[in-house]
Amino acid sequence: MTSTQVTRADFDEVMVPNYNPQQFIPVRGAGSRVWDQNDNEYIDFAGGIAVNALGHAHLNWLKP
Repeated sequence: MTSTQVTRADFDEVMVPNYNPQQFIPVRGAGSRVWDQNDNEYIDFAGGIAVNALGHAHLNWLKP
């Protein structure tokens, strides 16, 4: 697996700026947690309108 640094400009170019997005860039998630490029951990409270709130990377969904 290769690691690529994503800049804020890259992120802003492809993401829709709804609801004033946070300044950190999420790079991975598990359950209700997300991590940024500096390995800081956050609780993902970013559920919104018309979304599925199952969390990130649930093991049952990752099985082939």
